[in-house]
Amino acid sequence: MTIDDLRAFIATYETQSVSNAAVSLQMTQSALSKRLKGIQQEVDAELISTTNRRSLQITESGETFYRYAQQLLSQYNEMREAVTTVEDLRRGSIRIGSVPIMSQYGLMQALTNFMQDYPNVSVQLQETEGQRIVSALQSQLLDAIIIRDLNTTYLQHHHLSQVNLLDDELVVVLPANHPLAKKATIAPADLADNAFTSLPQGSGVYETLIKLCQAAGFTPSIHFESTHIETILSVVANSQQCTLLFKESVRPFMTDQLVMRPLTTPITSHLQFVYDADRHSAAVQQLLHYIQSAIKSQPQH
Repeated sequence: MTIDDLRAFIATYETQSVSNAAVSLQMTQSALSKRLKGIQQEVDAELISTTNRRSLQITESGETFYRYAQQLLSQYNEMREAVTTVEDLRRGSIRIGSVPIMSQYGLMQALTNFMQDYPNVSVQLQETEGQRIVSALQSQLLDAIIIRDLNTTYLQHHHLSQVNLLDDELVVVLPANHPLAKKATIAPADLADNAFTSLPQGSGVYETLIKLCQAAGFTPSIHFESTHIETILSVVANSQQCTLLFKESVRPFMTDQLVMRPLTTPITSHLQFVYDADRHSAAVQQLLHYIQSAIKSQPQH
């Protein structure tokens, strides 16, 4: 008796119809009937009564067979999943996409630890703006991505799972000698006469900047864009421009030439680990575990 035999009987039992079961199993009705006959011959018992031609009747022996068939099929599936997990961590691969914040949040240490513990798993990391990596995930060019929830408006796949990793607050970064640096908090309207430097369109931060300023009654004058936070801060430090960035992502690059100030109405974002729940691997799940553990062990600012 094979696993396919068990599936055939279970499908027949649950549909109470040989013809419907045959359709669900993608086989002919005659082939299914032959398989069911073979099962009954092997166990030497009538599992399905054909006395009533109008409806299929499961015998008492059939009820018992069904319960054990379910258990065996469940154990078989668990065994396959366990073996797949072992093989996946022994010789698998992961393609990860992330917005460029891995080092600022200490996530590179988690990735390095994972690679040390699973040296046979090939890891590819692509750091770019959120809109691009979301598109790559949905096209199955990446296995998982790390993005801010500001970018999840681009998600269009209902099978994608989103796991919150940490929260961060959007802040205004200014030159230390800027007049607004004296304020404890800054409202978007305070920035109406300022030039901006910003992360580019698709970053989520760019779009938030536009919305905040438009809600305050003006369109921001964005003079410079870069994907690199260090470059943005260098421009800000050597000009009277300002920028909006997330507090923890900018903290490692702050100097005495710069100050950060919270917005009057705080804006908080979730950093998320997103993957396809229908096709995720054991390696992806294990990497997520390493990242979550690394975040929990970090000191709170």
